[in-house]
Amino acid sequence: MNALSIWKELARECMPTVLYYKSKAPELSKYDILQQGSADFDCKCRPDDPCEQPRYRSDYYVSREGYMEMHIRQNLAMLNYCFGGSIPQSLLWVDFGCGPMTSGLALAECLAVQNPNYKHTTAYFGIDASRNMVEKAQYINAKRQMFAPKCFKVAHSQCFEESAIPPAWTRVKTIVLCCSFVLAPGTFKANSVAHTAAQALANQWKSFVAKHHCTETFVFYLNPVSYSLHNNWYAFRNAMRAQDHSTGFRYTGGELVPLPVPKLRNPVTLAKIHGVRQ
Repeated sequence: MNALSIWKELARECMPTVLYYKSKAPELSKYDILQQGSADFDCKCRPDDPCEQPRYRSDYYVSREGYMEMHIRQNLAMLNYCFGGSIPQSLLWVDFGCGPMTSGLALAECLAVQNPNYKHTTAYFGIDASRNMVEKAQYINAKRQMFAPKCFKVAHSQCFEESAIPPAWTRVKTIVLCCSFVLAPGTFKANSVAHTAAQALANQWKSFVAKHHCTETFVFYLNPVSYSLHNNWYAFRNAMRAQDHSTGFRYTGGELVPLPVPKLRNPVTLAKIHGVRQ
């Protein structure tokens, strides 16, 4: 299973969308279409254009013009840095801001090297504010079966909803929250002040983990290097590390470090929080 090979197939499927923007809307730049990943992927760039479909922005993200290849490479680098070749086998991966299952593709590639049976021992739960992105994730897994149907679920939502996770999945030993890029200003779609919403997300995550049987948990964060992008992460990290003995977990880490990414010119910023049941 090769995540970048799957991406190339998907990118070819999205070529008609790229050709549409080049021929019908040449004045639109990559920034106009994707807004550095913070675009509303359920809305048109040009609302008055009857030829543009609402899904075109999400297609463009997947295409060779978009960010999906870069994000897959960054997630592969993150997994290799954080786990090496030893990703936990009894695992629930919660992908907050999942897009078209970007980190899920990277995770499946790494797991397939370790354990041919991973599809039945690892559960993937993706959450995204864009209905078009959720539909893309469903389509990709249905076509390529990275995760068995009983171990795969995606939800259209702006927040983490623990009630949406099947109870059987919570008996795993390790639970991961992946929030790559989604906490960036402009991308984190919150109904309240963003840093307050980030704190609420952290407290909700701690509460969720405490209710279940796992012995450890991780939170992974990726974003470009610019320090102006990390305020929501600082709020999230501080809330995660605040002492709360009722959760039964001790949380450490969360510092930002530069992560070199093979075949990409610029590093990405990585942070990892580790929680261990006391």
